[in-house]
Amino acid sequence: MKSGTGLDNFARLHTQNFFDVGIAEGHAVTMAGGLAKQGMIPFCAVYSTFIQRAYDMIFHDVCLQNLHVIFAIDRAGLVSDDGQTHQGIFDVGIFLQMPNITVFCPSGISEMEQMIKYTAYELKGPVAIRYPRGCNDRYVSKDPPYLPMLLDDAIDGSKNADAVIISYGRMVENAADAAVLLKKRDITAKVIKLTNISGIPYDYLIELIGDVNSVFIVEECVSGGCVASKIALEFSERNLKHKIVAINLGYSIIPSASVEELTKMFSLDAQGIAHKIHSSSVETSLPI
Repeated sequence: MKSGTGLDNFARLHTQNFFDVGIAEGHAVTMAGGLAKQGMIPFCAVYSTFIQRAYDMIFHDVCLQNLHVIFAIDRAGLVSDDGQTHQGIFDVGIFLQMPNITVFCPSGISEMEQMIKYTAYELKGPVAIRYPRGCNDRYVSKDPPYLPMLLDDAIDGSKNADAVIISYGRMVENAADAAVLLKKRDITAKVIKLTNISGIPYDYLIELIGDVNSVFIVEECVSGGCVASKIALEFSERNLKHKIVAINLGYSIIPSASVEELTKMFSLDAQGIAHKIHSSSVETSLPI
């Protein structure tokens, strides 16, 4: 998969540092664990949909031993025109179950480049960097350690907002655009960007949410094991009374289409997100 993962040039220039194990994801993960155990810093580049084949090896051969393997998870989220099998919508649930791992979701190319250096030289233990096929640098996080970021440059960041939208990765842009559309309907929404979805600093996140009751979490993944579930559980254990609403792909089979068509089909484009938030507000007679 060296061409698919963009490693052709690396393989040509660094022949002693590149190993193509074929379509054998489980072997790739275990081999990476062995390299890490000998003091090396391996990057294991795999499509999101194919990392599912290595679930057992991720747990036993890397995470359980807290080894410094960096998983470069390509095609995370919706994928254009490659069919039902290539949708990268399950890895969030897989990685959030694992012990010791840090899961990063860059929303831009420069952010991803920054993370590669940071995870290699500043972190220890297993790391997953999950990135889509195509993203831009519109909302790039500040320097590490990548705390939640309020996009108050795009929307009204006051504590008197009517709703909060939390998102990560490619969906951050759609969430911010949805906030602009909601403002035209006299609904003010804060947008909070997550970058590290495994180690969310909840005290700081709650501070950013402020007095807002309605929290909408937008994700490009299935409902099972999503970040919305993780946040809802934490808030419940803290006895917080926020209304947590998940906006994701549910448990659908995703057909083959362009990303633009798919986000519109599953209401993950700006218009769809805004409509869901507006509809939820009307149905529950909330002050928004």
